[in-house]
Amino acid sequence: MSKEYIDILNNAAIKLKINISATQQEKLIKYVDYILEWNEVYNITSIKTKKKILIYHIIDSLAVIPSLKKIYSKNIKLADIGSGCGVPGMILAIMNNDWNIICIDSVEKKTSFIKYVANCLLIKNIKVIHSRVECITPLNCDIVISRAFSSIKNFILLSHKHLNQNGTLIAMKGLFPQHEIEDLKSLQNWNFIGTKNLYVPYLESKRCLIYIKEKNNI
Repeated sequence: MSKEYIDILNNAAIKLKINISATQQEKLIKYVDYILEWNEVYNITSIKTKKKILIYHIIDSLAVIPSLKKIYSKNIKLADIGSGCGVPGMILAIMNNDWNIICIDSVEKKTSFIKYVANCLLIKNIKVIHSRVECITPLNCDIVISRAFSSIKNFILLSHKHLNQNGTLIAMKGLFPQHEIEDLKSLQNWNFIGTKNLYVPYLESKRCLIYIKEKNNI
């Protein structure tokens, strides 16, 4: 493993106040390598360099962990909708052995990749589903999260059935999506309950989390 990438990962962890074990560090770096390897044939992400994958996929996903742990400290059941190459689901699974992670994507080459990585890295707490999210039997999750999946309104309409009674929908966004939030007024049973601006080391772009809950569960 290159010292440069290990240093970037460790520095990001320090800034995010996240502990990364040597085993987790090795798996995260290998995950980047697998993305690069598969990308040469299958184009599973538009990001092409190791450093950018480390920052835009790995560290960007690590940045959500402290916020998620404020909702549930352990034993989280979480569905990652439109997971792509496994972001953020794979990173969350590597970093939290007691979390039950479900990665869902409608593109078979991407779910095949996630399964391959889980097998290679011996990640046991992850399940991969190749399907459209609206076609899946309800999953009864504590958290349903998406990263660049769709508009918040569509995210709610397609994914809400996978929450348990007290569950939370979380959309990972860039700039605060004011127009998308205003569009939620047409959904009478759902409320925007808050936002969290994220600090992502080495990334200049803005990042935030949008929290949505069913009105009866607020």
